[in-house]
Amino acid sequence: MSWINYKNKKLLFIDLRNKKEEEVIKLAGDAKDILINSGKTDNLRIINVEGAFGNKAIMNELKRIGKITKPYYTKTAIIGVTGMKSILLKAYNSVVKSNTKSFETEEKAKEWLLSEK
Repeated sequence: MSWINYKNKKLLFIDLRNKKEEEVIKLAGDAKDILINSGKTDNLRIINVEGAFGNKAIMNELKRIGKITKPYYTKTAIIGVTGMKSILLKAYNSVVKSNTKSFETEEKAKEWLLSEK
């Protein structure tokens, strides 16, 4: 997990590729701390979940953390949402009321994050 620069904007890149349950939950907690400690309310997040593990425990934790961190970010782009993950993303957005969208490529995700939409 790191801050990356894209067209003079800082994006919090959260790499969950091929991570198992314990790793996903730990990284989600780390991301929460980074967002809160940033002191900003307009952070942009890009998350790659290709090959990441997902289950009810993870979703419950992500929803809990999502409610806590919502005041600290404006948009989130997610890469690698396919199959069941798309249903989980809809549930997350419904509960957290998040501005989170799925993209096929990192480039499209970054461009959306910087757009005014």
